[in-house]
Amino acid sequence: MAVTLFAVNNGYFDGIDIKKALSAEKSLRDHLKDKYGSLVKVMEDKKDLSEGEEKSLKAAIEDWKKVSGFEMPQKEAAAPSKPAAPAKPSASAEVSAPKKPAAPGKARG
Repeated sequence: MAVTLFAVNNGYFDGIDIKKALSAEKSLRDHLKDKYGSLVKVMEDKKDLSEGEEKSLKAAIEDWKKVSGFEMPQKEAAAPSKPAAPAKPSASAEVSAPKKPAAPGKARG
């Protein structure tokens, strides 16, 4: 659980489809246990990481991102999270009704 929270809080799950989040979490835990078991053991035992251990954990998660297949292509990952503002119509697209002349005897204005 601590590994998952660390990964999420440090942006490693950014760009992963929400529908794939649970399988990504399991994949991350399995990868770390298989390849970085001693680091996982340190995390379980100490609950507090040294600066060096934190760097090692970040490197291990980066390794997982490279081999897991959960990393989204750059185009999709960099897509804005907010919808774009509607485009303003161009001057040529604007059509205004012709102005009627003022009726005789009435002031313009």
